[in-house]
Amino acid sequence: MTRLADATAALGAPLAALDVAAFDANAADLARRAGGLPIRVDSKSLRCRDALTRVLALPGFSGVMAYALPEALWLVGHGLADVFVAYPTVDRDALARLAADEAALAAVSLAVDSVEHVEFLAAALPAGTPLRVAIDVDCSVRIGPAHLGVRRSPVRTASDAVTVVRAAQAAGFTVVGAMFYDAQVAGLPDASAAVRWLKRRTLSELPDRRAAVVAALRSVAELAFVNGGGTGSLETFGGDGSVTAGGAAPRARGGDATGPGR
Repeated sequence: MTRLADATAALGAPLAALDVAAFDANAADLARRAGGLPIRVDSKSLRCRDALTRVLALPGFSGVMAYALPEALWLVGHGLADVFVAYPTVDRDALARLAADEAALAAVSLAVDSVEHVEFLAAALPAGTPLRVAIDVDCSVRIGPAHLGVRRSPVRTASDAVTVVRAAQAAGFTVVGAMFYDAQVAGLPDASAAVRWLKRRTLSELPDRRAAVVAALRSVAELAFVNGGGTGSLETFGGDGSVTAGGAAPRARGGDATGPGR
């Protein structure tokens, strides 16, 4: 954008220029599309703390979805709260820092995707660490041997999810949430008939499975959040009582493009 290039021509790199009017307009459009569902801001798509704090101050946005635990610790250290690390971590150094920080332990929750991952965390952390975790649930489509969508997690059924919850609770962790990222809907443009068919198939079967998994989770844990979808699927959660928040991040220029937001 010429005017932004001209405005920053005398500044040294690295730098970022934000079109505030476009950013705020895109944020408002995301909130409209979410239909009242709170949006957890995807920090992976918005790599600027000032932009994060700006959007979190706008109506319709609450909480952060971080890419990695060191980032989450940095954000909490700068005053942000309710930070969910959406990718399972095995970063021992960051886990040690988390365990030693009471404020971070109260503000950060970590995705877990298997009993084995829970066991790793339990071994990596001091005994009695009050870790907050959320179950990452697979949202791909299965047709016979075919797996259509992202392989995010081996947890797929209500039974799978409850098994991981029980392991987490046995380790002394608190299960506070769940995540359902429908990557094949939220992260793909409607570029072909095959993609459009996959999206329709996902949206026809995922809501019932998600509701069953959430009901099972709520029978054994008090969930503070159930995160669903991303920038490209915010409109699909109307009337879905199993989801409490969507995930997305406004773009900094033009019209907000469909893209992954967890």
